[in-house]
Amino acid sequence: MSRDLDRYLRELIDEHGHGRESVANHRSTLSQFETQHGPLRQADAGKVNRFIQSAKTQGTKYRRYKEFKRYVAWAVEHGMLQGVWRRVNKVKAPKPAPKPANRRRLDEALDVASRVDQRIYTMLMLACTTGLRRMEVAKLQGEHIDLDAGTIYVKGKGGKEAYVTIIPELRPALVAWLQHRGMLDHHGLVRPGPLFPTDRPVASRNHLCPRRVGDICNDFLHANGLPTSSLHKLRHTFATELAGKPGMTPFLLKLALRHSDMNTMQHYVDISPDVMHEVMRDVQITHRGSQPTPPAPSAPPAGYVSAAEVATIVAQAVAAAMAAQTPAEAPGAVQPAVRRRLRLVKPA
Repeated sequence: MSRDLDRYLRELIDEHGHGRESVANHRSTLSQFETQHGPLRQADAGKVNRFIQSAKTQGTKYRRYKEFKRYVAWAVEHGMLQGVWRRVNKVKAPKPAPKPANRRRLDEALDVASRVDQRIYTMLMLACTTGLRRMEVAKLQGEHIDLDAGTIYVKGKGGKEAYVTIIPELRPALVAWLQHRGMLDHHGLVRPGPLFPTDRPVASRNHLCPRRVGDICNDFLHANGLPTSSLHKLRHTFATELAGKPGMTPFLLKLALRHSDMNTMQHYVDISPDVMHEVMRDVQITHRGSQPTPPAPSAPPAGYVSAAEVATIVAQAVAAAMAAQTPAEAPGAVQPAVRRRLRLVKPA
C-alpha cells in the first residue's frame, strides 16, 4: 500500500469519522487498483474507467465509482491529481433488492443480546420493531420518548418529523435500558439526555455517531449467525413483516416507513413465493365474457296489473263500447266499461 493511500485512509478515520467497514472497502478497492494499474498518483481517466467496468456486478461498479470519486477529490485538494474525474464515466446506482434478515436467526441473536448487552439489544429492538434508521437510533434523546402515550418522536432524513409507536415487544427493552441509564424518575417520566451517549462528547453532539451505532450492531449481528445483515436491513425486516399484517395498505406502510415516495417501498418489502401462493389461492377471478346469473324476478302480488295490461284492457274496453253503443251514446259509455274491466268499481 502506497504512502498516499495510507495517508488518505488515516484522514477518513480521523477527520471524517469513517467506520472500520467503510475504510476496509476503500483500502480494498484502491489497493486493487494499484496492483492492476500502478500507483494512484499516475491514475488517469482511462485506467479508472477500465478498473470500474471490470467489476462483475452493477453494485460493485457503483461502489468503486463512489470510492474513487471521494479519493480523487482528496487527491486534487492535495495537488496529486488534476483533471482526472471530468473524463470518468458516471455509473448509475443499482436498484437494491429487499434484504430482510432471517427471522429465526434474528430471534436467536436478539435472545443473546438480551442476556449479554442491554445497549445492543435496545438498538436492535428499536430497528426491527419501529424501522428506525441508524441515524435516528443514534440521536434519540430521553425527551423524545413518551411512555404514557406509547410514542417516540423522530426527526429523520431531510428533517422530517414523525412519531413512531412503542409496540408491546419493544416496551420492556426500552424501559430496562432507561432504568439502566438512570433516566426514569419515580413518577415513570423519562429524563432528558442522550439514550446512547458517547464516551467522547464534542460541542456538536453528546450521543454516539450514526456510523458507530451501525458498526456496533453490525459486528454483533455478524458474530451471531447473521453475517450479511446490518442494522439497516432490520428496517427491511420491519417493512416485510408489517406488509403481511391484516388490514395493512400501501399508504399505511408508506407512513410507517416515513417514505416520501411510494415507489421506495419496493426496495424494502420482500414477498416470499409461499406468501404469494397463499394470497393467490384465495383470489376469485371472473373471466371475461362470463357474467353472473341475474336473480329470478319475484312473483307479482295478487291483483297486480302491469302497465302493458292496463293499455290492453283500455283498448279492448274502448273497442267493445264503441261496437255496442250508437255514435251518440258512445262517449258516455266508454268510461264505465273501462272501469268494469279494471275492477275499480262494481258493475251496476
